[in-house]
Amino acid sequence: MNWYKFQDFIAHSLPGNPQINNSEEIEQAILDFNSHIHTAINQASKFKPILNSMSNVPYETRLKIREKNCLPKLWQRSTDSKGPFDPT
Repeated sequence: MNWYKFQDFIAHSLPGNPQINNSEEIEQAILDFNSHIHTAINQASKFKPILNSMSNVPYETRLKIREKNCLPKLWQRSTDSKGPFDPT
């Protein structure tokens, strides 16, 4: 994401401090704010397609990759809360 584009879009598209008098205007201001944020994200981000299909990778290899990716989580859950190298 290009944070400079994001910041520039937000700075120029959001009004400073909208006048809000009732709950409907609060809801509308929230919807407008969320819309501006999503638009800024879309404007500042690039779409990068994945050109390599995982279907070309053999099933056994995909299982090994999945297992490898799960190992750090398993290690974190199985270690002491103080950490593995705590001298006490």
